[in-house]
Amino acid sequence: MFLMLGTCSDDIQLPKDTQFENRFGPELLDTHALDKYRDAANKGQPAAMRHLGALYETGTLVAKDFAEAMRWYQKAAEAGDAIALTDIGRLHDNGRGVPQNFSEALIWYRKGASAGDPKAIDNVGVMYALGQGVPLSYAEALSWFHKAADLGDADAMNNIGAFYEKGQGVPSDYAQALHWYNQAAGKGLPTAMSSVAYLYANGLGTPKDPSDALAWYRKAAALGDPAAMYGLGLIYQSGSGIPRSYAEALCWFRRAANLGDSNAMNSIAMAYETGAGVPRDTAEAARWYRKAAAGAKN
Repeated sequence: MFLMLGTCSDDIQLPKDTQFENRFGPELLDTHALDKYRDAANKGQPAAMRHLGALYETGTLVAKDFAEAMRWYQKAAEAGDAIALTDIGRLHDNGRGVPQNFSEALIWYRKGASAGDPKAIDNVGVMYALGQGVPLSYAEALSWFHKAADLGDADAMNNIGAFYEKGQGVPSDYAQALHWYNQAAGKGLPTAMSSVAYLYANGLGTPKDPSDALAWYRKAAALGDPAAMYGLGLIYQSGSGIPRSYAEALCWFRRAANLGDSNAMNSIAMAYETGAGVPRDTAEAARWYRKAAAGAKN
């Protein structure tokens, strides 16, 4: 039986960047927020200082200014705000307003972790997983991820799932991967939803279930996840659980490509090369292959 779903051409309302709404509450983006947080910061409230740093880091309500973001994060950290320690580490990690320095980032992440910030704990794990500022160690990374997951961090749960899926630091175990991805997806993490969908689509760690795969891909796509949009394109292309539609597949590939997904770009190129859903056009195919290659390098 085919599962009836909305189409790619339906108006999916992709949300604006909700990073700070999720972390601080929707009032952060209120038009009066800047004055509100300045006033509270000047009265010595650490969280308000950190919120100002977040506004400057992202250019929300003010011109983007990493140096000013760092200044407010440092003031918040000095006033005892644990999350600000992690924020300072992130600026060093990404080279925002300061030279990129993984060792310095790790110092601040460890400070945040010691102060109990789950995101800092997860970030220490990421540093071990990537070998940035420390020797690469999957076992050490996994230990940190579990600590953060125990505190409810969705990214850490997702990272544990990825380790089980790829067999990094643990034997490959798709059932365990699905368990951890489900935990993260339940907390609203789009990348985890997409991973759950992938496992259902391919029958990894669970019986193959196109209906569940489609449902999870749709949820993740509605939250702006390009991998989910690409996954939907593949399902429409193959006709797994739904009527095959090359046009619908191409629509989803384009949505994913517009968000920088190089796999989707490559699929668009193949569609033009073979004439699947579009008139055959080798020049357009070559253009998309070049975009895909350039995207894969970034």
